[in-house]
Amino acid sequence: MVRETIGFVVWIALAQVGAATDSQEYTIKEFGEYRAILKMVGEKKYEGKPDDAVLADIAKRRKEPEEKLRATFERGKSEAPKLASKTAAHVRELVASLKVETPTHVILLVNRVEQIEIVATNPHVVGYIRWKAGDSADLEEEASLIAHAFAKKADGLVDTISLGAIDSANQTVFQAKVSLPSAKRIQVDRIGAWADSRYVRLFEDVKLAGK
Repeated sequence: MVRETIGFVVWIALAQVGAATDSQEYTIKEFGEYRAILKMVGEKKYEGKPDDAVLADIAKRRKEPEEKLRATFERGKSEAPKLASKTAAHVRELVASLKVETPTHVILLVNRVEQIEIVATNPHVVGYIRWKAGDSADLEEEASLIAHAFAKKADGLVDTISLGAIDSANQTVFQAKVSLPSAKRIQVDRIGAWADSRYVRLFEDVKLAGK
């Protein structure tokens, strides 16, 4: 009876450990490992080859057990989209909470984000955002605020941010992209003074309606 009780207690303990592992939050560090494998999977040398053979070869190249690498890869495929969705929600929340103060007025983006998505199915992760533009003179400030929010909440996950603003007629009035390292250079308390002169230079492929 004692042995049976001990065995039952041990079984419960192991079950609890397993449950904790299954529910453990997926981290940016884990995603980094998955991304590294995903990048290797996409190499031209593996085109047309079975997944099992590809992962086995990558495990040899990385000098790690195939079972461990396969587990990292499979967990990444399952958890990366969830991490991306959760991060996008955090970016949205931060955008709504920030403000830009200029000498003449305050810029807010509360309830103006139309769409935000982070696509983490490729090694190069892109964050997409579309928002309702305010005054056309404030577009650089708004873009800088959004880029700052991504830098704060999506560092280690997103590589490039793709931005687009629309007017009341749903016409695109601003488009641009910016790398995460560039976005990290934006200081929210400097946006009001520097967006038009300094921060706008961080953006690439900038398109403004009428320009």
